[in-house]
Amino acid sequence: MSELNEKEMLGVIEKIRKSVEFFSNFEPYELVDMLKVSTTKKIKPGEVIFREGEQGQEMYIIVYGSVSIYKGEKELAELGTNNYFGEMGIIQHDAPRTASAKALTDTLLMIVNENILSSTNITLKLKLYKNFCQMLAQRLRVTNEELT
Repeated sequence: MSELNEKEMLGVIEKIRKSVEFFSNFEPYELVDMLKVSTTKKIKPGEVIFREGEQGQEMYIIVYGSVSIYKGEKELAELGTNNYFGEMGIIQHDAPRTASAKALTDTLLMIVNENILSSTNITLKLKLYKNFCQMLAQRLRVTNEELT
């Protein structure tokens, strides 16, 4: 994990466990394994993180800051600290991104790429897949409710 020293990394691990629902069932050592194949990136306001139609192989966790997810000129969501986005890039990395993302404020992102799924830690992989399924089911339920 680049751009963070060891003390900052340990703080990020605890913050992720406590604040990002997707990772709440992870043990600290599992998050350390995940961080070993992750990077961080500081983003300035207005900087595009990815564009609709681009190939993606990573998901992003907002350590601090805020990000707009948009399609064309329409904002779909504004996400803040401890939220995540782009997870379909890990699950289905050959499919194009369905929306664009840009920073609204100074933002620090933790970037997790598809290499996490080739980890030798089978428990970590299973938790990731389980959490992906739960998150996708929750988002589908919300979408269905909005359509009815």
